[in-house]
Amino acid sequence: MPCTRRLLAFACLAAGLAGCGPAASSPSGNAGPSRTGGNGTSGSSVTVDLVITGDRPAVVKGTKGRCVLIHSPSYEFSGADYPDLGTGGDVSIVGPMNPGGPPSLKALIGDGGFLDTDGGGIHISPDQKTVTVDQDLNGSLPGTMEHPGAPLHDHVRGTITCS
Repeated sequence: MPCTRRLLAFACLAAGLAGCGPAASSPSGNAGPSRTGGNGTSGSSVTVDLVITGDRPAVVKGTKGRCVLIHSPSYEFSGADYPDLGTGGDVSIVGPMNPGGPPSLKALIGDGGFLDTDGGGIHISPDQKTVTVDQDLNGSLPGTMEHPGAPLHDHVRGTITCS
């Protein structure tokens, strides 16, 4: 997922703005299929096994997605590869932006947008190749500042492994 799309989604979710979601963040409404691997080295791969329960349940299990293993690692999974997320849906985990800071998780599942920035239930291994998740997510349906969308709650549990 391009950086600008991720930042727009985070900003929209944090502000509760109307139009948040895939259609607002890309002209086609879909980021397209994710690449397998993605840290720039040949032979890299990803295995994801995430189960999302609550108001917008989904299963993200397979070998498609993207790991970017740099200073602030990211792990990204698209609805194009995991249909439970819905058209244009995605799940993204971004490692700490600052040393000692928390990772964050953003999910667009169907018509619901979710964001967690405390990262208490997201653990990234020191080599950044393994992520374990056991995290509550709060979110909402699309709305406006005057008429916010209905609140949503999900829970994400599982693992991501990059090699």
